[in-house]
Amino acid sequence: PCITKQSSGLFPPRKRRKKPLHFMLEGSNMEKKIMEILDQIAKDPDNNHWTDKKWSFRIKSEIAKIGKQQHFWVYGAQAENVDDGEWLYDLVWLSYQGNTLINVNLLLESEWTPTNMYDDFQKLLLGRSELKVMIFYSSSVSHFKENINRMKNEIQSFKYSMPGDKYLLSGYVNEMGEFSHENYIHKNL
Repeated sequence: PCITKQSSGLFPPRKRRKKPLHFMLEGSNMEKKIMEILDQIAKDPDNNHWTDKKWSFRIKSEIAKIGKQQHFWVYGAQAENVDDGEWLYDLVWLSYQGNTLINVNLLLESEWTPTNMYDDFQKLLLGRSELKVMIFYSSSVSHFKENINRMKNEIQSFKYSMPGDKYLLSGYVNEMGEFSHENYIHKNL
């Protein structure tokens, strides 16, 4: 029998539907697409009235749409364009061959509350994926830089970080009214 998320909370449902075998888009195209989407969302004239929940919904739905266009299995709670609910992370793109998981294309965490941000970020340290995305809130440019430096320090300090681990760290900087982004690829120090 197939164990599903609904029955155990551990595994995504394995639907018997054929999908092409895909891996991540080449180079930094994926990061670029995600950054463009975040920048577009930040320009929405109505976003001043959005709750944290609405920000998360829009972001996850738009990034999920990219995953669906690439024919990945997409899992995420409270978002459109997903195959099923949240699975371990706020948003996940997976590749299957038959019922066998062969690749994790994207892991994404988003956190709008600064006190909880690092708990969510540390989940990304544990995961293996082609791209790990952290989306967060910063009140100022200096706060954004502090957050980025701390995240990079945690990546470098984490014993199981591997050379080539790729991160997109995107923070909505309130004083600017837009996202700032940093791509980080871990190297052995």
